[in-house]
Amino acid sequence: MLLDDSLPQPSNVSLCAARDWVNGLYASLHQGLPLVSAVDTLGDLLDGSIDFIRIHTEESGAVSEWQRPDAACAADLVCWHGQSAVPTFQCDRGGASLVLLRAPEAQPSLLITYTGAQYELLLLLRLSSLRTSSPGHCEDYYENYCEDYGERYGEVLLLTLPQLYQVHSLLNKLKRPLRAASVVQSLLPLVPLPLLALNAHNEVEYCNESASAMLLRLAASEQGGDTAHSLLPTTVMVRDLKVDGMRQRLRYGALELPVSDLFEEQWEIGPVRIVSVEDCRLHPNLNQAILAAIYHLSSAEVAVCEWVLAGKEPSDIAQVQNRSINTIKSQLRAIYKKVGVQNTAQLARRLFFNPAYWVGR
Repeated sequence: MLLDDSLPQPSNVSLCAARDWVNGLYASLHQGLPLVSAVDTLGDLLDGSIDFIRIHTEESGAVSEWQRPDAACAADLVCWHGQSAVPTFQCDRGGASLVLLRAPEAQPSLLITYTGAQYELLLLLRLSSLRTSSPGHCEDYYENYCEDYGERYGEVLLLTLPQLYQVHSLLNKLKRPLRAASVVQSLLPLVPLPLLALNAHNEVEYCNESASAMLLRLAASEQGGDTAHSLLPTTVMVRDLKVDGMRQRLRYGALELPVSDLFEEQWEIGPVRIVSVEDCRLHPNLNQAILAAIYHLSSAEVAVCEWVLAGKEPSDIAQVQNRSINTIKSQLRAIYKKVGVQNTAQLARRLFFNPAYWVGR
C-alpha cells in the first residue's frame, strides 16, 4: 500500500457540542475555575487554539483583552500588515455580524470579528488541522480550508462567541476583568498611523513607529534630502518632541505640525490623550472590504472614516474632499447609525481598536 500523504478533511462540529461548552462555561465560573480552561476547550471545538481575545464594549467604551502567554499575537498582526486581506466568510444574523479573515499562508490563523448590538469581539484562532508534510500541497489545502471554514463552523461561532462577552461582563461585576493593563499601549506600535500619547501636562509619553518615520522623513526633506537624511538619527527620541497644547502643534527641530485629538485613555501614569500627527498629505487606508462586510459602509463612507481616524473635523473633511459640509455631516450620521456610535471620538476608538479595519493595508 502506498503512503497516503493526503491532508485531512475538516469535520463538521455539532451544535450539541457547542451547547455543552456553553453549559460548561458557566459551570466553571460557578466553581471558580480560570477562564483559560474554557478558552482551551472552545479552541478544540473550533479545530484550533485561541491565542487572543479582545472585547470592546460600546456602552462604556471599555476595551479588555486576553492573550495566551506563549502566543505572539502582535507578531501575527504585523505579519498581516501589507497582505491582501479580504473576508473569507461573512454572516449577518439578528443584528449581529460575523466576519472571518484569513492570514497569509505562513501563519495558519483566522482573525474573527463578531459585532453585536452593544459590543465587538475580536478573536485570533490558530488552526491546528494542517500537517507539516507536503508544504506545497499544504498551501492549497490551507486556502481551501479557510474558504470552507465559515460554512462548517459559522453556526458554532454565532452560538459561542456572544457567551464570551456575557462571561466578560460577569467577570467585570466580580472584579475579575480579562486584563487590567491598557490595550492602547499594545496597539500603538502596530497602527499604521502617526500617533502620540500625551500626559496631562502635554508632554509626549510615547511616539509610535509611524510617527517617528514620518518625522524623520519630513526633517530630511527640510534639511536637503538624502544627504541631510544620512546625518539624522534613525529614530525620534521622545524628549525631542514638544507639544503646544494651546495651538495643538507638535515641534520637532525646525518642524511644526498640527496634531488632532482622537480619544483619551487611562494609563498607569494617569490620563493620556492619543493624538494624531498630521502629515498634510496622507491619511490611513482602512480595509474597505472588512468595513463593508461588518457595517455595510460604502466606499465614500469609508473615505470619511479614514479622515476621522486621521483626526480631521467634518469641516476639514469637506475641504479636503471638495464637498459641502452638509454632505459630510449627512454621511457621518449614516456612519454613526451603521457602526453604532454617537460621535467622531467614539468612531475613532472603534476603528482604532479592531485591527481588522487596517490590517492588509
